[in-house]
Amino acid sequence: MAMVSGGVASRALLRVLGRRRCLHISALALSTPRGTDRGFVLSRGEFTALAPAARRSGWTGLSIPGSRLYSRLISPLVKPQEYDVDAWSDTPYLEYIVGLEPEGSTPATSTGGSTLAGVRGDKRPHPGYAARLIRLRIENGAAVKAREAILDEKSYMRDFGRFWIPMVADLMGGPHHHHSLEIFTWMKDHPTVLKSARVMELDRLYSMMISYAGVVGHTMLARSWFDDMFEKGMRKSSQCCNALIIAYAKDNDLDSAMQILHGMKQFSRECPPNAMTYHILIAMFARYHHWQGLEAMVRECRDAGLSPDAITFNTLLHAYAKMGRMDRFESTFQEMERVCRKGDEPFKRSPETFAALLIGYSRLDALDRFHQVLSEMREESSQLPQNIAVPAVEEAAKAHSRTATVEGIEKLIEFVETTPEIASTSAFQSYVVELYAQCGRLEEIENYLGRVIDRKDGSFVEDPAFESMVGAFGRRGVEQPESKAVERVYTIYAKCREAGMELSSHCYESVVLEMARAGSYERMEEVAADMEAAGAKWPAKTLRALLDAYQRSGNDAKVAEMSERLKDVSQEAEMPDTKVAAAC
Repeated sequence: MAMVSGGVASRALLRVLGRRRCLHISALALSTPRGTDRGFVLSRGEFTALAPAARRSGWTGLSIPGSRLYSRLISPLVKPQEYDVDAWSDTPYLEYIVGLEPEGSTPATSTGGSTLAGVRGDKRPHPGYAARLIRLRIENGAAVKAREAILDEKSYMRDFGRFWIPMVADLMGGPHHHHSLEIFTWMKDHPTVLKSARVMELDRLYSMMISYAGVVGHTMLARSWFDDMFEKGMRKSSQCCNALIIAYAKDNDLDSAMQILHGMKQFSRECPPNAMTYHILIAMFARYHHWQGLEAMVRECRDAGLSPDAITFNTLLHAYAKMGRMDRFESTFQEMERVCRKGDEPFKRSPETFAALLIGYSRLDALDRFHQVLSEMREESSQLPQNIAVPAVEEAAKAHSRTATVEGIEKLIEFVETTPEIASTSAFQSYVVELYAQCGRLEEIENYLGRVIDRKDGSFVEDPAFESMVGAFGRRGVEQPESKAVERVYTIYAKCREAGMELSSHCYESVVLEMARAGSYERMEEVAADMEAAGAKWPAKTLRALLDAYQRSGNDAKVAEMSERLKDVSQEAEMPDTKVAAAC
């Protein structure tokens, strides 16, 4: 963070930053109060240097209250389409900022940490009837002005803790969470509403909005709101500092996040680092695979007398698995068993811990340990939630395919097919088929795909796996002509068509090419006709294969037809270049 002192040097620095549009640096330079805890005192020269850059970058509100010059960097003009709305649901630990504290363990994802999406379903806050009604009206509002009119109707509400805070938190827990920014802007434009809030309630509101701004990709906005608290005479709090750390972590600004931590240590009486501070930082370093930072945060957490909890241990397990550190993965789980044990009772693993272990052992290719944990989970009658069971199973299938362990993949298939709550996804099926194709297990492919097709759940193998399967049958047909491998490929294809499955053009093409190579011209023509009927154009590669097949069979009429169609396709491919040349 750049510190700006008064005089010529500071004016020159601000002018250079302004010309280069480095508003994020100049704002950080202005963020530390000089001689006051309510704002940054600027000289007239500093204000003159910064104002043009602020106007060019869409910043408003640089004002001069009284005889002093304060920087009031009001929110940038953010457009709704600039929101990274998916990021809000996938960022770790946001439910703590929003106030969706889950009971017990928190759902974990394959990226480590807990997410708002994991608790949205049954942990979403439920405000009173009036607040919920306003939230529904805001979500259905067609335009910003319409939503502001709805808020204007309730501007008389002064019960901040029971109406406004629960309503904003409820909105943040839903699909229209980006409207919370409009509500916060409206509140700032209606100071009488904010004045009805107690200090703790304002702190809660600002922490929610700071974390939101950072997560959706506006770190500058988060920092501006953080500084705005000083103008309102609010003290720093651990909750708001944690929210700003989340914003910097999302922006991959590890240095700024660590500066906030050091500031919290310096002002330990007002905003000391707490357990959540270290949880967020550990998740941040784990996300970016920063080995040294991760270890340092774990040590600092322990030195501060804060023992890692189950959530932090799950995050560490995911991080060490991603880094390929089998030794640290095992030692962390052993420590977790020791620390999280309640009295003399044995450590009971939560579904989230099971997911961390299963995904971790899969990534580390420790497949024996994976199946051991899987057996232990079934013995304890533990069930993985759908959102974390599917990634765990897919990761294991990927590991089995990578290591070519047929016995392990068959155990996994049995587990998936006998566990109703776990869906057999296209990715999982693809790993299975690719492994069988790699090992030449054609009978297993036929049996497995037969069961997949019979389920009719809409999932099917992806294109590369389908092509690998066709190639495996083609190789078998060359090596063992008596195996009738090509006919078996056509049988699988026919079952897919009978089941009404939608195949991609690549799948059609791979079957056509194999039929043409094997000399099964009737099958070739049938599949090619199906391909065209499905709306997929014949690419040049398919046309050349058909042309070669008809030349071998001596069908002159078809040869002439394919030649003409191949010529048309070639002309279409050259047409863009012709247009460019004509334009030039």
